[in-house]
Amino acid sequence: MASFSEINSQALEALETHCNNFVECEGFTEQMFADKAIELLGHVEAFRESDIDEKHEFGEGLTYAAPYVSDRMVVLAMFMQPGASIDAHDHHGFAGVMRVIQGQVEVHNFTLIDGGCTNDEFNIKSGSRSLVAQGQYSAILSDDSNIHQVTAGERGAIFLDVYVMVEERGRSDFFEFLRTETDGQITARVKASVGIPE
Repeated sequence: MASFSEINSQALEALETHCNNFVECEGFTEQMFADKAIELLGHVEAFRESDIDEKHEFGEGLTYAAPYVSDRMVVLAMFMQPGASIDAHDHHGFAGVMRVIQGQVEVHNFTLIDGGCTNDEFNIKSGSRSLVAQGQYSAILSDDSNIHQVTAGERGAIFLDVYVMVEERGRSDFFEFLRTETDGQITARVKASVGIPE
């Protein structure tokens, strides 16, 4: 049986070329990258969980795999049980696009109020919420809507993330919410940092 990478070799090669162009070309913005990546992701064929080897647990009801990894690009496949949630997190040094393959997710964005994140307390504010259904996309830019939480719908979800490394190898800081004020401001702190697979 063919693997995910074999099934989608042409689409992945085109995405890899696009990532290289994005990193090397002056004036190539993250939004331009996201727009083209969305177009190219449309060529990724449907797949089953069994097409992907080496899956890893990522929390309650969450499993992920990295079926394609290069110096500049990473493709992650996330499998979410109904109601499972990926805690609020940011994106350091990388941008990307999410495509929902099956089911739907709610993406809840947050805005950092105080400059910079450390292990100490800081403030964020709840922002937009959007439903991303099968076949739809959500951009993950390093300078816009950079903090978000992703929750699967009642039937669960499978989605693909395609990340391009903008600076060094990327990482995400995951947040713990400590308290919420009446105006929606949330006091949080970093509880864990996770590097992008290599």
